[in-house]
Amino acid sequence: KGQPAIASGVVFLPAVNETTAMPVMAYLHGTLSRDMDAPSYLTGIESIIGWIMAMDGYISVLPDYLGLGDGPGMHPYQHAASEASASVDMLKAALQLSMAPECKAKPDGRLYLCGYSQGGHAALATQDELQRYPIPGLTLKKTVAGSGAYSLSKVQKDFVFDQEYYASPSFLPYLLMGYQEVYGNLYSS
Repeated sequence: KGQPAIASGVVFLPAVNETTAMPVMAYLHGTLSRDMDAPSYLTGIESIIGWIMAMDGYISVLPDYLGLGDGPGMHPYQHAASEASASVDMLKAALQLSMAPECKAKPDGRLYLCGYSQGGHAALATQDELQRYPIPGLTLKKTVAGSGAYSLSKVQKDFVFDQEYYASPSFLPYLLMGYQEVYGNLYSS
């Protein structure tokens, strides 16, 4: 909403003894509804993915998204602009962290994005943001987006309302509550 916000995430750095240039991998997590499941809490499967990427030689960056982790308020679920801003800000924070003299893992300029489910949606939103407003020092090389809800207004809407039985009804109120948080006028009519 154009105001500063508290956001959190985690960066995993490969353990190296001397200064080493390596690629940056941003993993954008799937649907979460509890703060304690956010990557920065280091308790769920999402943070394990960050550890694995670091063990494979990537500076791994995992934003929590706004409203999750240490961020206050309702998480604006499936809201592309807030997913992208949280991800881009986390990438910028990781670059700043890597400038510290005690940090031996240094970005080599290559950036990779990946995500699954909500993370797939967030990966494409972040790719779009980075194509319009690149981060100096990082060049997006590849995006891997899996199983995201990419067509909310057509495919997802048809799926929700054309089915006799919808097995995951929690996604719809989560989406509506998140959009109400962002736009503030969803319930006016």
